[in-house]
Amino acid sequence: MTDKIAYSRHDDIVVLRIENPPVNALSQAVRQGLAEGMDRAEAEEGVRAVMIVGEGRAFIAGADITEFGKPPMEPHLPNLCNRIEASPLLVVASMHGVSLGGGLEVALSAHYRIAQPTARVGLPEVHLGLIPGAGGTQRLPRLIGVEPALDAITTGRHIKAPQALEMGIVDRVEEGDPQEVGLAYVRELLDSGAERRPICDMPAPAPIDWDAAYEATLKKGRGQISPAEDVRAVLRRRRHIDVALPVLALQFVGPRERHLEQVGLGVDRRVERIRPSQRGVKQVEQTAAGMEGDGLRSLGPEPDPEPGAEVGGLA
Repeated sequence: MTDKIAYSRHDDIVVLRIENPPVNALSQAVRQGLAEGMDRAEAEEGVRAVMIVGEGRAFIAGADITEFGKPPMEPHLPNLCNRIEASPLLVVASMHGVSLGGGLEVALSAHYRIAQPTARVGLPEVHLGLIPGAGGTQRLPRLIGVEPALDAITTGRHIKAPQALEMGIVDRVEEGDPQEVGLAYVRELLDSGAERRPICDMPAPAPIDWDAAYEATLKKGRGQISPAEDVRAVLRRRRHIDVALPVLALQFVGPRERHLEQVGLGVDRRVERIRPSQRGVKQVEQTAAGMEGDGLRSLGPEPDPEPGAEVGGLA
């Protein structure tokens, strides 16, 4: 395992503690360590549950900005989230500080979530002109319903733990040491016979007027495309998550081209540098496959891929 994840066993519960100061960003070493920790826990005899917790100031604050502009490295975040969610063990996320972007997506891949009263969660990618790419647009609507999920995703706002509890994003709010209260919660779940609760298995919520939601969000965004594209991404909630993850990406023109190049969006098989032009870029041919941009692809009329099909290096 990598040195960014501390592995410890407490009777039949394994704790995976993220140690990547200052805010436990989702670096490649963190992603790899979590994947290896899950493998090890599942291989050990007598383990019934895994708890994921962060050391220091936060659970997971999001992507590691030091990796922006570099080739994406495995394990990619969508695959890691699917790996956690599919575990035969009970998986619990114990959250404190902030759980933002990919941090919340990791928490949503767990089967239960407990948070400190001062914790905050959110999917703020919209403020960067991006959309959540590791399942946030698919899992959150299944968990709390379409309209509250759309509000959270298209505004990118931080949600305090008490409100997150009311919305159903977290299952319990309790003060104390994140590891200690988390372990107590896991023990309670095991003793009560609680079963795994993968969000991907939850039914799709009732439909809404998608055209109206898209137009209203586009108007409210005052020309910013990403909030409206969030609506399109959430629309795909009715499909299997593996199909919905390669979601619609964005058009970048003018200053957005430079932003795209700064973020270093690319795919495993081909990385294209987008150079500004007087007319602007009409279409992004390739987008991120790694970190929080993982799972995005180009705008276009092409049909959705079949489950298991490779898109941008993802299967």
